[in-house]
Amino acid sequence: MTTNTAIKTLIKDESLPLAWLDMDRLEKNIAQLKTMASPLKIRIASKSIRCRYVIEELLNNHSDIFQGILAFHPEEAEWLASHGLKDIVVGYPYLRWFDQQTSIKKEWDEITFMVDRREHLEVIDNMAKRLKTKINICFDIDLSTSHFGIYFGVYRSSLKNEAILKDRLEFLKQCQHLRLKGVMGYEAQIAGVGDNNPFKKILNPIIKLLKKSSMKQVIKKRIAMTKLCESYGHQLAFVNGGGTGSLHFTKKDPSVTELAAGSGLYAPLLFDYYEDFHFESAAGFALEVTRQSVDKTFTAAGGGYIASGSIGQDKSPRPMNDEEIKLDINEGCGEVQTPLHTSKNLSFGEAVLFRHAKAGELCERFNQLTIIHNNKLIKKPTYRGENQCFL
Repeated sequence: MTTNTAIKTLIKDESLPLAWLDMDRLEKNIAQLKTMASPLKIRIASKSIRCRYVIEELLNNHSDIFQGILAFHPEEAEWLASHGLKDIVVGYPYLRWFDQQTSIKKEWDEITFMVDRREHLEVIDNMAKRLKTKINICFDIDLSTSHFGIYFGVYRSSLKNEAILKDRLEFLKQCQHLRLKGVMGYEAQIAGVGDNNPFKKILNPIIKLLKKSSMKQVIKKRIAMTKLCESYGHQLAFVNGGGTGSLHFTKKDPSVTELAAGSGLYAPLLFDYYEDFHFESAAGFALEVTRQSVDKTFTAAGGGYIASGSIGQDKSPRPMNDEEIKLDINEGCGEVQTPLHTSKNLSFGEAVLFRHAKAGELCERFNQLTIIHNNKLIKKPTYRGENQCFL
């Protein structure tokens, strides 16, 4: 496996900052995901990758593990389909986009759109009726749970129980231009919440308890909601569940036909905070040392690639452990410069390796990924580098 020292040697003549991806480490993460997901295949969560080259490599070279894409925007799905990628599910609902469509796109045959409300069904059906076509849809069911009065989950889908889903299924009967192709039930409270977070030590035992308590409810609910859809005569092409943090659990659900994951491939910082598995840090970024303000304190250019979500120290990038560098508690990673405290004698122009907190968001900051493969560098554009910005 490529060492951090080897990465720094390989990029010694490159312009900084840069985003890097090590293929040896990526392959180790792929093998880990296969073990966690087998015998089910994984639909790739594109928001965690945001590089078309990497997505294509995964689908073409690891077809025994990966199948299909879970995209995050209709325009992204169209763009990926225009490049020959197939079986794309848009993981989130949209409204205005459908009203703005003026002609049928051939790419729609490969795309399934997410819904959970009557308004979603209505706007998509109106577009399909206007354009004289049929559209594939997927129901996003809510798998949040409640324990001792604590709401454990996320605020996304309105499909919280069988009665609400039945209402949508009845309404769907009126939507002659829609085809229910699948169901997605993502247990975000299990897949997306670390239970060994050093920044939340007091909460870790509570989160573990809630996760364990939530698992049986999640499986029971997903099975019931899937059966309800089938009872209305819908032949589902897929039932999707899971995320990197819950593959080993979700595959035990007999209603699930495929899983979804993406973050485990790059393995950002947030995926260090799970007790049940470990991934290799396959991606990160490098900053250039440009200043020394006082003894043992240097400054690097760039670094403010803070992750989305709730605010906290766990959302900040950090130097690789072997860099023996600490961030300044008052400044952290700055928008254009980052102070570094270290006992090492850093050289001006030297590269410092960092890890980011959330997987694909790093690619929104860089036009290309510098990919390390067989001790050589190859450069491939990110979504941003292909002039694509979807959200």
